[in-house]
Amino acid sequence: MYIKRKEYVVRQLVESDASSLFDNYKSNLDSAKYISSNPHTDLEQTRQLIIKCLTNYKTAKPSLLIFAIAEPNIGEVIGLLVFVFNEKYAEIHFGLAREFCCRGIATSVCLDGVTWLKGRGVKGIRTHPYYKHHASLRVLEKCGFKNHGLLSNFAKFQQLGHGMKNCVDMRIHFK
Repeated sequence: MYIKRKEYVVRQLVESDASSLFDNYKSNLDSAKYISSNPHTDLEQTRQLIIKCLTNYKTAKPSLLIFAIAEPNIGEVIGLLVFVFNEKYAEIHFGLAREFCCRGIATSVCLDGVTWLKGRGVKGIRTHPYYKHHASLRVLEKCGFKNHGLLSNFAKFQQLGHGMKNCVDMRIHFK
């Protein structure tokens, strides 16, 4: 996947992205607030994530693909676009460094991801944001996702405290 827009580029991660991905996104507590994985505590964790991604890019039918959302001029990674594949549907997840929010980038990246998945024959896409993450819900609605109900005690969001949290079952289907 490679998509270039005026505001961002979506591309494969490379090992040299480790520092900017760690500094701008993976170690940032604000950016990690609504993701289910813990923030990274050191650069090596981020480097290992990228190495796993490099392997998945070469897999014929990967179950997970993670792409960089990068600043177009200097190439610094400012977020991630994640796809999880299973037999019946794909999941889409996205996140940006806090300073890049509220600019329309998340909506545009999500639309690019939906288009990319649809072009590969995916018939349905799902995602399950935290039920009080209103910005994410608005992005998904703008991209055509429909609310299919509340999923009680569905996922952990480490930065929101202990225990499982409620999520919204957001879906989009293609014919």
